[in-house]
Amino acid sequence: MGSKEPEVRCLDMILKNERTQGDIAKSIQKRIMSMKEKCQDSERPDFIFVSDNTILGLEHCLVDSCYNEQKGSFSRQKETDIQQTVDAYAKDNDLDKSAKNISQIVCNSFNATYRFDYNVFIKRFEEICLKHNQKCNEGTEKYPSYKNRLRSFKKSNSILGCIVEIPVSDNKNTYIIKKSNRYYKQRIKNMPFTKDIIKIIRKMDGFDFVIICAYSKKFSAITYFDMKNIDDSIKQQNIKICDAFDYEGKIKVKDMSVTKNDNGYEYEYVCELEKMN
Repeated sequence: MGSKEPEVRCLDMILKNERTQGDIAKSIQKRIMSMKEKCQDSERPDFIFVSDNTILGLEHCLVDSCYNEQKGSFSRQKETDIQQTVDAYAKDNDLDKSAKNISQIVCNSFNATYRFDYNVFIKRFEEICLKHNQKCNEGTEKYPSYKNRLRSFKKSNSILGCIVEIPVSDNKNTYIIKKSNRYYKQRIKNMPFTKDIIKIIRKMDGFDFVIICAYSKKFSAITYFDMKNIDDSIKQQNIKICDAFDYEGKIKVKDMSVTKNDNGYEYEYVCELEKMN
């Protein structure tokens, strides 16, 4: 079992969210809040909360909006790179090397945003979410389905939810929105919801509810979907549905240099702005 720190951090964002809108969303958040002190260690699903008559299971999955060259999660790789830079400086006290590493991290961040492709994102979103949905009812003796795992506790009320963690670009939260063959810029502290995303969420019918946790360094946005009342969930939270989206003003870093001077370090980047069609 790997470290649960990312999953716990994501759950913590949900518990601390104070901008929940609508009765459905507030009801789901209240249910989790009421059982947060009764969490048991689990892997299938990731979190299990047990009370006298109720068991609540929460599965977590990660769908990064940006990917590194290996098509893995860029946000996780960025966290690793930052921690390694901090650890290396603490060990070697090599400020020059650390400055170059920081420059590379910034460069990678811009380029990960530059590579964003809506169709690739939606494909990954569907693959990951539906893979987890399949595990609600399918499993083995060694790795039971999520629902069979909850049934083993023999509680009269069993609830199963899914948290979909979506890190978005730290560099941009202005989007190019496509709707009805129109394109416009919109600055929002959330991830845009598209028809494709809602369609995929509707397919996650093995769960009782789905929570989308989108965030960057600048914001966190929590959106709740009751699987029996998806349309009401959308209406109550005033979710605007578009056809597709992209990051606005994407920049590709082609070259970079770090120069030490009397004031510290000077970073210079040679960039290419994405051409708009």
